[in-house]
Amino acid sequence: MARARHRVTPKGRKKAEIYDYFARTHVRHTDREWYDKPFLLDKWQWEDIWKPVFGTLKPDGTRRYRQALIGVKRYTGKSEISARIMLTVMMMEPMPEGEYGIIASSKPQAQIVFDKICAMVRLDPELSAVFEVLKKEIRHRETGATLSTYPADEAAIQGHHFVCCIGDEAHVWKSTAIFSAIVSGMKDRNSLFIIITTAGSKRRGVLWDYIIPTMLANPDAYVIWKGAQTLEEQLAGAKFDPADRRLWRKCVFASWHTMQQMEELYRTLPLAEFVRYELNVFPPDDLGADMAFKPSRVKKCADAGEFPWEAPLSMGIDGANSGDSFALVIAANDTENSSVVHAYPIIFDEAGEDGFYDIEQIEQLVREYYDERDMRRIAMDPARLLLMAQHLQKKWGVPVESFAQSGSNMGAASAYLLTLVDEGRLRIHGPDSAKLIEHMTNATRDDAGAWGWRLGKTASRAKIDGCIALAIAALVLDANDDGAAWGLMTV
Repeated sequence: MARARHRVTPKGRKKAEIYDYFARTHVRHTDREWYDKPFLLDKWQWEDIWKPVFGTLKPDGTRRYRQALIGVKRYTGKSEISARIMLTVMMMEPMPEGEYGIIASSKPQAQIVFDKICAMVRLDPELSAVFEVLKKEIRHRETGATLSTYPADEAAIQGHHFVCCIGDEAHVWKSTAIFSAIVSGMKDRNSLFIIITTAGSKRRGVLWDYIIPTMLANPDAYVIWKGAQTLEEQLAGAKFDPADRRLWRKCVFASWHTMQQMEELYRTLPLAEFVRYELNVFPPDDLGADMAFKPSRVKKCADAGEFPWEAPLSMGIDGANSGDSFALVIAANDTENSSVVHAYPIIFDEAGEDGFYDIEQIEQLVREYYDERDMRRIAMDPARLLLMAQHLQKKWGVPVESFAQSGSNMGAASAYLLTLVDEGRLRIHGPDSAKLIEHMTNATRDDAGAWGWRLGKTASRAKIDGCIALAIAALVLDANDDGAAWGLMTV
């Protein structure tokens, strides 16, 4: 969404094209496979950033928009486009002894853009002849103008009068005084202040409460927010469905983004992070943003038909000796469509009078399924159920696999279960199907670091053991195809 209140004139467009010609000729990429290649603007970068910022002019030829708020999702080249803009302004609008600044939550963060500009200067002989790259600043040899980095701190910014200033990731700025200090110090009538940011993690803070309303209220500020919702919709609290693929398409605006990437990220990221980083929406407090599965989709998994007991089976086990609940979930592939997974839960949610579950009764039940059915794999976490595993293997001769609930294991199991639910490939059977559905709707997406997300729960007393057991059973069943194993438990 672009909020542009002034049009680009033919004269302004020509100016934007001249500036772009300079950048295409002299500014080169500094990242990965594009390294040392001319920095050509993607279509959206030209239409939504470059043309309105440089091509919207007042009658006297100075820029109409001296302030701009640009909101984009992750991995859209914020640092690179910031560096391109800064170099272009310093070259095409020289100011003797001018101050140019890059501001971020910390100096190391601002240094990212600064280092890119340094690399761009070194890659072009003409830019190298114009600029001197020093340790803490870049200096224009002829005009004496300098570019430096600053933390988002009022004390560090006060007293500086920037000709051009680019602020990065304003969602983590701590004080409105930072914004005020920058704006009040920009005295030149052609100065430029640009904020390039993603959405914040919450609907509060300096960006949400102050910068966005201030920019929207300023007729001479340019605002572009590329995401699933406009800023106005977000401020009004408009409802939206994070799983709506039509909204996703609004976020696939860069030539290097695809819907396939969005599908993968939807399955692997915690929902709040997907909404924030990929849909570029501030997650609302009532989003249920951490929910692992959409309740309506989970309910569609209920199946009154027969479970395929004659098929090869796997079993996932999760629970505790006391409190909470205890769950066994048996999984099998459909006999006609192997991509469909059937689940049969057995969930104990009422402990004995002493507060403990009858573990021996549960062990006997596991043994019966192992003896009477084609039970290929049984998996559980040894850290939670070591004594039970010892009894099953030593007393009953039932082999049990160790499935540690680590980030890597649970990240894979959680993502696979989400795929089954979203693609309608899960069928839940048996008298405890309603209990399993409840456990699944209680589940949240907890951060699992490098492994994306893992199943968690909405509250300390919420029950999700059935969901955990199902995720384990489904994953070890799927691993049967290639023989993957987590290894027999050592007891």
